[in-house]
Amino acid sequence: MKNTYYPAVFHPEEVGYSVFVPDIEGCSTQGDTVDEAVEMAKDAIGLMLEGLSEYPQASIPSAQTLAEGEFVVMIPFNPAEYARKNNRAVKKTLSLPAWLNEAAEAAHLNFSGVLQEGDRFQGKLQDLEASFSNINETAEQFVQVRGEIAETVAEAQGQVEELGHTSSQVQESYKEMAETFAQLQA
Repeated sequence: MKNTYYPAVFHPEEVGYSVFVPDIEGCSTQGDTVDEAVEMAKDAIGLMLEGLSEYPQASIPSAQTLAEGEFVVMIPFNPAEYARKNNRAVKKTLSLPAWLNEAAEAAHLNFSGVLQEGDRFQGKLQDLEASFSNINETAEQFVQVRGEIAETVAEAQGQVEELGHTSSQVQESYKEMAETFAQLQA
């Protein structure tokens, strides 16, 4: 799931900022700095929306009525990232083949630990996929820049060849003028 961006209204206080999110009833927090208030707003949104199957529609920033000194900051919310960051264990009953259960117990495996490790592994895989995507984008940009450089070099070589040809013509004309001048002096 992608991020949903909720507008948060920041109100300067004597120390720091109070923050409320108009699209989420009762969602408010505060922070000593803008950065801290943004992080606190992310947590407040997550706490208010945790466990909901549907999330409130985010409004546009210009829809907010602001008092003097107030400003709007768009706060990203991603339910999957929030759940992973604020991981809390939930007890679940699991059915598996008897032979697998016996093998796991013989190996002293912790079923919950194996499942949680799988989830962490999945998160790391997603991070790797994002990194590879960034590497691919960078490689594509590199190839494009390399092509542009090759074109520029080719143009420069063409200009050098033209200058060389022009230089040869100038030298030829100079020789002819020198010969004519020598004939005139004789």
